[in-house]
Amino acid sequence: QIHRHMLTHLDRDSLLIINFVIEWGINNEVIELDDDVIRLKNSVELLIVLPFYGIFSNRFSLYIDWSEFEQYITNILAKHGWEAYINYRHSKVERFQVDVIAVDDVLKIAMFIECKHWKKTSPTYSGIEHIVENHLRRVDKYLKCCEWVCARLSKLRHAKYILPVIIVLHEFPTKILKGVPIVPIHNVNDFVANIDTYIDSLNIRLISNRCYVESDQR
Repeated sequence: QIHRHMLTHLDRDSLLIINFVIEWGINNEVIELDDDVIRLKNSVELLIVLPFYGIFSNRFSLYIDWSEFEQYITNILAKHGWEAYINYRHSKVERFQVDVIAVDDVLKIAMFIECKHWKKTSPTYSGIEHIVENHLRRVDKYLKCCEWVCARLSKLRHAKYILPVIIVLHEFPTKILKGVPIVPIHNVNDFVANIDTYIDSLNIRLISNRCYVESDQR
C-alpha cells in the first residue's frame, strides 16, 4: 500500500498516467482506495495492464508472489471451463512436480503448465531451452506412472492428449520451442480461449496420454 502524498513528487504527465491506472484499478477491483491509502488487491492484473499505459513493468514483477501468478492462471482456466489443480507433486515410481495441471473434457486435452516468473532478468534462449527440456521430462515421468497420478487426479483419464505449456511474466521473442508454446501472462486468456487456433497455427506438440480412457469405457 502507498499514500497518495507519496505521488506528489511526480511530474504532471506521470501523475496523470498514474491517476488513470488507479481509476482503472478501482473500477476493475484491482486497487482499492481508502481515504489517502492506495491498496493493491491483485498484483498480476496490474502488471498486465501497466504496458498499455506506457509503464515498464519488469521492476514491478519483483512484487509478484509465485502463488498469485499460479492462482491467476488457474482462475482464467476455470473461467473457460477447465478443471485445474495447482502445484501437483508426485513421489511414487517417479518424482516430479507440475505447477498447474488443467483438463478440458470437451477438448480431451490436459495442459501441464510450468510457470516462470523471473524477478530480475529474463532468460536467454539457452535458458528457456533448458526449461522446456525439463518440462518435457516431467511429462515423460507422468507417462511412466500415469496410473498412479490418475488414481489421484481421475480427470486425467478424460484427456487424450497432454499439452506442455510454459507461461512467463513478460514477452519472450520465441513463441514456441520444441513444440512447446511459451505464453506471456498477458496473452494467457486469449491462448486458452482460442487454443484450437494456436495448436494449428503454431504447430504445437500434443503428446498421447497413455492413461486415456474412452468415454464408453469409463
